[in-house]
Order: sequence, then C-alpha cells, then structure tokens
Amino acid sequence: MYEYSVTLRLIPGAQTKVIRLLRKHVIPILKAQPGLVSIGLVPHPEGNLVTVLSEWQRRSDAIAAESSPGYYPALRKIEPFLEPKPAGVPTEQN
Repeated sequence: MYEYSVTLRLIPGAQTKVIRLLRKHVIPILKAQPGLVSIGLVPHPEGNLVTVLSEWQRRSDAIAAESSPGYYPALRKIEPFLEPKPAGVPTEQN
C-alpha cells in the first residue's frame, strides 16, 4: 500500500468552498483511477487548511492518477482559494 497526503493552505473563509469543489471535481476523477483504495478530506479546525488523504495499491497507481484526463483542470478550480506562497519559499520540483 502507498499513502499520499497533501495539505492545502487556504485563504480565509474558503474551506467550505474548497471542500465542495474537491468533492465535485477532483475526488470523482481519482475514484475512477485504478489502484485507489480510499480517499478522504480532513478539514482542520483552524478553518484555513484541508488535508487530502489517499491510499493506493501501489505508488505507481498514485503517480499515474495525476496524468488522468481532467485532473489538472479540476485542480485549477481550487487555485483561486489557495494561500499564495511567501516569497523565497522553495516549491517542489518534478
């Protein structure tokens, strides 16, 4: 099994909207991917964070899911609600 989590830092007041967008646009795409065992959303009590937890049969399944049609367009729907990264903070490079 392979577990993957990502925590999204949100602009104030956006948590409910982001959860709704994830449930409507992103999670259905991931649920259709081979190898997904489970997926869940964890809203943090502070109100400005949401963690997406997923479990996959293999790491390669999780990586392949990111290449599925519609995945990145669906993620773009939440971009306006993400807290911008402070200047000088490194970003992950693929």
